[in-house]
Amino acid sequence: MSLELLQSIDPSFPSTVTDTEVSARVKTLLDSFGTSFENKSGSWDISIDKTGLNSTVFVAKHSAFNEPSLVIKHTTNPYSHKAVIREHRKLGYLLERSSSPDSDFNLDDLIIPRPLGPLVSSTADLSDEASANHTPHHHVVTCLTGINGAEAMKQCKDSQDRESLIRAFARAVKKVHAWNPGSNYPYLRLDEQFNSSFDVKTFDNTKEWLHTVMETVYRPRILPRATKLAEEGDKGAIEALEWMENLDRVLKLEDTDEFWTGVNSQIVFAHGDCMLPNFLFKRNVDTKEWVVSGVLDLGDSGYGDRRLDLGCANWSIGYNAGLALDLEGKGEEEKEVEKKALGNVFLDEYGMEIPNDGASFDVFMDFYELFDFYSYDE
Repeated sequence: MSLELLQSIDPSFPSTVTDTEVSARVKTLLDSFGTSFENKSGSWDISIDKTGLNSTVFVAKHSAFNEPSLVIKHTTNPYSHKAVIREHRKLGYLLERSSSPDSDFNLDDLIIPRPLGPLVSSTADLSDEASANHTPHHHVVTCLTGINGAEAMKQCKDSQDRESLIRAFARAVKKVHAWNPGSNYPYLRLDEQFNSSFDVKTFDNTKEWLHTVMETVYRPRILPRATKLAEEGDKGAIEALEWMENLDRVLKLEDTDEFWTGVNSQIVFAHGDCMLPNFLFKRNVDTKEWVVSGVLDLGDSGYGDRRLDLGCANWSIGYNAGLALDLEGKGEEEKEVEKKALGNVFLDEYGMEIPNDGASFDVFMDFYELFDFYSYDE
């Protein structure tokens, strides 16, 4: 355990210390999480799990346990730091809300990471990010068991096994969409300024939500950013044109009446980054079928249109299935057939009908691609 890593977790830690003091501080910091580590003799082993553009993820394992115990996220820029704080607050709120005797909200047997430190009050206004407590423990959460969906896809034995994985994924997404943590939870893809400055708890349907998102958050950003892209040469100009065309398709959805009827008009709780890698899977001991063992990365979650999640999920299914099929040496045509089939399996298990075109996720992809690119921060 290095001093540099310890200071990334707790910037208040002094720069001149002995190895013994470092070890003692680590134990105090991690043991403060709760009773799980109290009175447990042994030591912590911390290793790098993955390194990305925005953060480095460490896994902390205590010698008294077989499985890794904690995940430590070390952010590398202001955007990722803000995202981690947002995730910490939302996880704490969901856990506090689900355990409150006065609440009828529950996680429906889905497990989410528990952040280190006090949970956020179930009466807190999560849209007011400026009031968040930016303390170091926001970087530490419990480590859940299971393997992420991308790795699980690679471990599938055949197409039937992949179908089992996708059906488990769809069932979990449907459960997430049934969550209702209360009116203090923010809306999907609306930035903190909007959520805290306006009464947005009155959206009656998804059409109102989409219109507000486009007018207050995305539309004002798209033209300036597309113009900047276009100045970066041919590649940038092509990308800018694609985003403007995508924007045009999404805006036209407001005039398509059948797109906003029935279940499609319902505001639901959405994950916000609904990809296979953000769901953990394991095998059922008896049936060997896949089941979801945990849900990760809920920092972008909020109330909105479920179809944003469905488009994101379908993209991930195609991408991750494609990688797995590459390992099996499948040809392009064969891959496309199975990827499309798995998308339909997901929809079938979820129980969602697609407006206009009952065979593809095209309209959902417009949602996902546009909203993913023009995210919270510049």
